[in-house]
Amino acid sequence: MATNSLKQLFEAGFLQSELDLPSHLLPSTFPRLAQISFRTGLRAYFSTVQVAGLSEETTTVTKGSSSNEMFWRKENCFDYIEAYTEAILHLHHGIELALKELLRQKHSLLACKELPSSAVLLCRMLNKESFAEDPDDSPTSVEFGEALKRIVELIKHKVFDETFGFIQKNHDFLKHLNKLRNRIIHRGMFIMDYSAFDLMVSKYLLPFMVSLSDLPQFKNSGCIPQFSSGRNYWYNKKLACDIDPINEIVEMGQHGAVDRKKLAFLKELGRAAYHNPLNDADDTRRIDDSAERFRYEILAQVETSNHNPHAYEAGTEWLKCPVCGLGTLVKYIDGEGEHSHMSCVCCTFSPNKSLGNGRDHGLAIDDFWTFN
Repeated sequence: MATNSLKQLFEAGFLQSELDLPSHLLPSTFPRLAQISFRTGLRAYFSTVQVAGLSEETTTVTKGSSSNEMFWRKENCFDYIEAYTEAILHLHHGIELALKELLRQKHSLLACKELPSSAVLLCRMLNKESFAEDPDDSPTSVEFGEALKRIVELIKHKVFDETFGFIQKNHDFLKHLNKLRNRIIHRGMFIMDYSAFDLMVSKYLLPFMVSLSDLPQFKNSGCIPQFSSGRNYWYNKKLACDIDPINEIVEMGQHGAVDRKKLAFLKELGRAAYHNPLNDADDTRRIDDSAERFRYEILAQVETSNHNPHAYEAGTEWLKCPVCGLGTLVKYIDGEGEHSHMSCVCCTFSPNKSLGNGRDHGLAIDDFWTFN
């Protein structure tokens, strides 16, 4: 393919700035792609609960112990590696874009790796004038490590005020996160153990993401918030049971040790909330979706009314789902007449029986399972 054709092909798109809403409709200056990366990364992280399976029953899973070697292999299988890689790359990317945006808000040149070659462009940037971005002429942006270094230096010299202190406090963590990302991208050699990944996310990564997106520099007070709770846009949809999985995981991480069973339960709640197809109950601009809700409830009734008692498994009853709030959480029995599992035909919430009920973990959720 000719060079000109290739150039036209790869420039057949648009800049994010071309999609920006008017300021009174823009709730946040947090980069749109950073929000998407956060959502994508958290979807991947929460999905790891489906990889671990029964290993969540154990207190710890360590390599080399004959008693749980099978669990260790299950937790670090190909599916886990895929979810881990997707989570690290996207969450790192979201943080990088946000850090660059903070530098850019101070001055666009702070986010540049080097000065632009065009004297006209440099002059416009120095004077903070708007300009049409030319891919061939635009300066390269700084990499993650350099952006972090510049922000920390600006914090030390009070160019950024004390509200940015959490970035400096997390300097070492962010350098380690950048190293994890580079070990995936450049070498593809190192994967964190499942338990270590959980601890890192709950103790460091999620708290930092919340603090970063809550900075006043990313808020637009002139816009009516889309979500009545004021939560971040990369959050999962609001749960019908009013439990906030992200906040619960952050709280758990601040106490050091992680309760594996409770964390697994919270991850399943979060995973289903991201897959909930219904309109967000917290969205002030939501449209009517009563027809869709009715359709999912009919599906649950069909699933439980036409079961074959001689089948290996069959739906026997439906419960109210704590995630989407519909009566679509179907309980199934196996060939021996025991309730084996349950799954919501709407949001896919599938609580693992081995993890017990929500009340076992201090969560205000009605019991699913009855144990003898």
